[in-house]
Amino acid sequence: MNDKYINKIEFNQGEVINFEYSLQEEKGSLELQIRDEDGKIVESKKGSGEANIELKIDKTQKYQVTLRLRWSLLIRNTSLHMSLRRTYPGA
Repeated sequence: MNDKYINKIEFNQGEVINFEYSLQEEKGSLELQIRDEDGKIVESKKGSGEANIELKIDKTQKYQVTLRLRWSLLIRNTSLHMSLRRTYPGA
């Protein structure tokens, strides 16, 4: 099964964005892609297991965050945990 989620989020200059995810599935995969307003890929990560992506924002704009999930409906005990944390250094 394939699912694709797209969201546009405005991040501000100076923010540090952390995307953390954990995908527990033997035959699944996850792709996280972040594009700026010009369509340029600023970060991309593929795979399963656990990952942390840290992105330092150098320009205030809306970023497109795309999440693609692939997994089998025949397999049980699949779980996905994902979090987004925004911080301002020095705040």
